[in-house]
Amino acid sequence: MRRISLAAAAGATVLALTGCGVLGDDGSPSGGGPGPDRQQPAVAGYVPLDPAKPIVKATVQTQAGGGGTLELGVAELRVKGKLLHLTMVLTPRVGDANGVSVYELNGRHGPDPTLLDTVNLKRHSVVKVGMKSLEPEYVSVRLPAGRPSLQSYVFAAPPDNVRSMDVVYGQWAPFRDVPVAR
Repeated sequence: MRRISLAAAAGATVLALTGCGVLGDDGSPSGGGPGPDRQQPAVAGYVPLDPAKPIVKATVQTQAGGGGTLELGVAELRVKGKLLHLTMVLTPRVGDANGVSVYELNGRHGPDPTLLDTVNLKRHSVVKVGMKSLEPEYVSVRLPAGRPSLQSYVFAAPPDNVRSMDVVYGQWAPFRDVPVAR
């Protein structure tokens, strides 16, 4: 029974992360989300992320496209139940009209995000459901040059006594002591 509830929770998380829904905004079975002239429905306790205001950020070098920079930041590190959601914001300053992938930005490697719990000396990896990690596709998805893109990852939540974690993302230096929102 526990396996079924874990699979259901993971499936709901995947749907929430990808923004997929069974019904459209008006209750009709369209998979469309809000259009440019419609507001996102209000949800109690939900505060929309502002990619222009990450918690921490850095400008790092990348080898993609012959070299350039990437503005990399942590938009959110939030516990929701037994899971912890990491939202990164990436703004490539390299690439062409087709954009650039996270794989290319990271020297043709996956970003392999990791959270370090320095209180309990534990390393957290992205949650897997079967063979599927709860993270975005990083090879074929193209990020537009000069525009912020959000990337969300799901981890097991740390114990309540953990107030901050180190965030390791790709080949770049980790972000230290990023506050955990609860």
